[in-house]
Order: sequence, then C-alpha cells, then structure tokens
Amino acid sequence: MESLFLIIGVVAYIVISFLIGLWKSKGVNLENFVASRNSIGFLGILFSLVGTIVGGGMFFGVGQIGYEAGILGYIIGACYIVGFFLLGLTIPKIRKLFENKNYLSMIDMVDGEYKSQKTTTAFAIVNFFIFFFILAAQFLVLGTFLEFFANIQLTHAILLVAMIVAGLNIIVYSVVGGIKKDIATDVFQMIMVVIGSLLLISILFKPATWASISTLPATYFSGLGYGAVFLIAAVIFFIPLIFVRFDFWQRILAAENENVARKAFYVAGPLTFIFYFIFTTIGMYAKSSGIADSKIATLGLITQSFSGVFYVIIILAFLAAVMSTADTALNVASVSFSRLFKRKKWANYFNTKENDKELLKFVKLSAAIIGLCSVVVAFIIPDLVDLLVASFTALLILAPAIFALLFSKKPNATAAFYSITFGFIVFIGLLPFIPKEAFVAGILISILTYFIANKLSIRKLKI
Repeated sequence: MESLFLIIGVVAYIVISFLIGLWKSKGVNLENFVASRNSIGFLGILFSLVGTIVGGGMFFGVGQIGYEAGILGYIIGACYIVGFFLLGLTIPKIRKLFENKNYLSMIDMVDGEYKSQKTTTAFAIVNFFIFFFILAAQFLVLGTFLEFFANIQLTHAILLVAMIVAGLNIIVYSVVGGIKKDIATDVFQMIMVVIGSLLLISILFKPATWASISTLPATYFSGLGYGAVFLIAAVIFFIPLIFVRFDFWQRILAAENENVARKAFYVAGPLTFIFYFIFTTIGMYAKSSGIADSKIATLGLITQSFSGVFYVIIILAFLAAVMSTADTALNVASVSFSRLFKRKKWANYFNTKENDKELLKFVKLSAAIIGLCSVVVAFIIPDLVDLLVASFTALLILAPAIFALLFSKKPNATAAFYSITFGFIVFIGLLPFIPKEAFVAGILISILTYFIANKLSIRKLKI
C-alpha cells in the first residue's frame, strides 16, 4: 500500500510542478528567464530563499553533519541568521548597483562595473563550477535515496536517477521560464517540505530522543566534530559567503521592491536555522540510536519512525527539497555557462535588445546539457558532505571582488581577476586532499591576492 501511495504522490507532485511551470512560462523572454526584476511578492521571495537552502543536502548532508559532528550544524544554521540580516541591510546598496541599468544578474553587474572581459570570464567560470557541483550533489542525494530503497549499487542508482531527473529538467527547462518558474515552484515545494518537516519534528518532542542524544561523546556538543580549523573557518567565513550567492542576488532583484526583499531575508534567517536545528538533531539521534551509516542517517531514522501515509509525505517532502535546489542550481549554471560562450551576444543584447530568442534558446540548451553532465561529479566525489562543503564554500573565492564593488570607492578589475583566479586554482588543487578545508586556503589566497594586486596597481599609477 505504501508503494502505491508513493507512486501516486510522486506522479501528482511532478504533474503539479509542471503545470505551475507552464502557468509561469507564458510570454517569457530572456529578461524574465534570468531576472524577472521587481515582480515577486514577499512569500514568493521568502519561500524561494529557504527552498534554495533546504534541498536534498538538508535531508542528507545536514543529517550527516549531525551524525558525524554534532552541534556544528546548529552553528552553521545560526550563521544564516546573522548573514541574512546583514545582507538584508545591504540590499539598498545592491539594488542601487542595478538601478537604471540593464544588468540581469550578478555576472552582468561584474561585467558592467569592472569593464574587464577577463574578470567577468573568471567570475562566470567559478559561478558555473560551483552551481554545477551543487546540482551534482542533488543527483548524489537522489542516487543514495534510490540505493537505500532498491538495494542496488550507488553508481547504478546515480545513473538511473540522473537520467530520469535530467530528462525531466530538459523537458521543463525547454518549455518553462527560468527564475519566475523557479520561484513559483519553490513556493509549492516549500509547502511540501514544511509539512514533511512538521512530521519529523514529532521525533524531537520525545524525551527518549534527548536522553539518547545526551549519551554522545563530548565533541558532539563542542562544535569541534570536524576539527578546530573547520569550526573557526565556518564562523569567520560563512557569513561573507552569503553575500556572494548568485541565487540570493537573483531574488533580491526579483522582489517587488526593496522592503519586500529586506523583510524576506530577515525572516528567512530564523526559518533556515529551524531546518538546520531539525536535521542536525535528527542526525545526532540517528548516531545515538545505533544507525550504522552516516550517509543514510536521516533515511534510516525516517524508516524506523514512520509508516503509511506519514512516511509517504516525508518522502515527497524530500523529493520537493531536492528539486527546489536542483532547479535553482541548474538556472544559475546555465546562465553562467551562456555568459562564458556568448559574451558578445550578451553585450549586444544589453545595448540593443537584439538576440533575445537566440540567447534564450542557448541558455535552455545549456541547462539540458549541464543537467546530464553534472552526474559525473557525483562519481568523482561520492561523499555528500565533502561535495556540499566544496560547492558552497568555493563561492568565498568571489568575495573580495564582490565586496570591493559594494564597499570600495575604487574597485580594481585587475586585482579582482587575479584574486578569483589564484583563489580558485588553490582551492581546486587542494580539494582532492582536504575537501572540507580546501576553501580556507582558497579564500585566504583570494583575499591576499586582491590586496597585493590592488596595492601594486596603485603604485604603478603613481609612478
């Protein structure tokens, strides 16, 4: 009976998501696909923000963090509260950069403000790879999910799920319209996630849960589960990371006005923390209750604790979370990819509004190809936490370039280029050896390079 309910639920979910996408795709052009500026209300921005974060990585990755490192997940969640609040305060400055200009995204802003092809190219390359990794992480989550239930090898599971999901994405992104569709489906998906999460919360109200968690070693309550370097780096660097998220800037621009955007970010921080609290605690409880594999800690606990309709609802919530993040990652990756290979067409579009259909077609084609290719990364980096940490934290490499545009009177294009390039090279070089700490070296090199290159440029001008 559970299988029947699950099949009906999955089919219904896909049909509803597709119909919402079709509804929001009417009259879509390149501008609506990428930005849809000043058009989305408070709930749409709020649910889309939280939905982008609460993806498959929340169900698996944050659960795995709780299982392996304890309250470190709480600390990361708390960083979102502070980060979203500070980003909310900065929204007027961000929207001013786009005021009376044709920029559709963060990449366009970098291109227009720095006026440097090599800086824009480096920025777009890093953005592409980061969101490509994030998309791959969603495939890895789905593959792990399928393996758990079908008892087949992970590699086969990833391939099977990747083909199905990528195929659906090809259809959806060939027919429907980018950010507008993304936000609309995020609202529906977040409703599903909230319902499923409310069921999971019931586990946390049992005294036995906390009694079991209290038996864990002291390191689970110190934040040092992944070591002191990771903890310090997370506290210092995670908040700046929030400032350089392409998808967050998309939502700032898509909001009806400045006040709507700020309110959405202020509320999104505490909501995000709640989800981090739930899934970190679920992971800790799974560890204390004897579940053997950290990678399936959340699934193992769900299987032990729920059955029937409630079980199906939680599984559908998981699917909704995965697709919410996958949609956003695919959107950002495809836009970044098209900016790399169609830069002149994009420049001409901003000046004359020509090439609209050609660029839109290329973005959609890019989305289809990227959806298929991202599965390769899931084979290369089979550990979900490593993949999530690598994908999200690598964005920090862009921080000096973005913060210079936001807060410096004279941002330096040359310094921004070398900062991004050297930081990314160091990060990629260290990733196979220290996947959880590679971002620390990458961001330090990025910051140092920007300041050195900026100082050298100033001296050169004086001479």
